[in-house]
Amino acid sequence: MPGSTAERTDANAAAAARLARLAALSAFADQLARRTYDSRPDGVSARALANARFESELALCNGAADAALYIAIQNLRAALIDYLSRLITDLKPLVTVETAMRLPAVVMAWRLYADPARAAELVARNAVRHPSFMPVAFEALAS
Repeated sequence: MPGSTAERTDANAAAAARLARLAALSAFADQLARRTYDSRPDGVSARALANARFESELALCNGAADAALYIAIQNLRAALIDYLSRLITDLKPLVTVETAMRLPAVVMAWRLYADPARAAELVARNAVRHPSFMPVAFEALAS
């Protein structure tokens, strides 16, 4: 029988670790594809993160034994990147809004969107402690 018990145990552990990484990578890709993105920069960040994660797994593939796996990972990455790229084109960009003084989020939502209900969106996007005091410069979705 080729290899000692320790060598076979190490090979099995490495194969199990690879299987776990591939399962996590597949779940990660599924989560990115199902997620709703609020703005173009959010989509761009997700696409960059996906590309980096897939690249790190592709770097671990070597030799003819991994050729089919390499191609499968490449195809999954290409499909996800293509989907995110198409999605990004429809997302709204972020703009920086500057005011002369601190104003309530409701006022800024009305001025930007004519919809005071979007005040919570401004507060959440900018991590404002109290909605009555928006900073003099903050990010908002382009309308």
